[in-house]
Amino acid sequence: MARCLLIDDEEDYRQLFASALKESGLDVELFEVPDGFAGLDFLRGNEPYVDRAKFPMPDLVFLDLAMKGLDGLAVLKDIRKKLGAQNLPVIVLSNSDVKDDVTAAYSSFASAFHRKPSRYRDLVSLLQTVIPLWLEKRSASEGRRGASRT
Repeated sequence: MARCLLIDDEEDYRQLFASALKESGLDVELFEVPDGFAGLDFLRGNEPYVDRAKFPMPDLVFLDLAMKGLDGLAVLKDIRKKLGAQNLPVIVLSNSDVKDDVTAAYSSFASAFHRKPSRYRDLVSLLQTVIPLWLEKRSASEGRRGASRT
């Protein structure tokens, strides 16, 4: 079973995402955190996420840009530079489609940028497309790294 981490400060959206993921039929375990600080704590294995059996490293991350406190771009930069998680797919989901936001996300090494769908059915479809794609890409990249070590 794949593991997905959703970092979003809107509780209603986290519930909508969880419901859409369940409806997608994908075999994915979802972990949710309410802000950027909690997202970094989860990824670092800091309190209260120390127990990796209970809070394992995700296979991919969905990240909101506009959050109170630590915004999504700061979280993304931290994931890439301080955590050294260059191969962890981070998919930005945002209400914004402003060119500067898209450019900033990709400049900070977002794996992908998608506008949050306004319709529930579109969110289900997006998850059905995006999750298998990035899990496959990650698996292929890990396979290449493993093969080059032998």
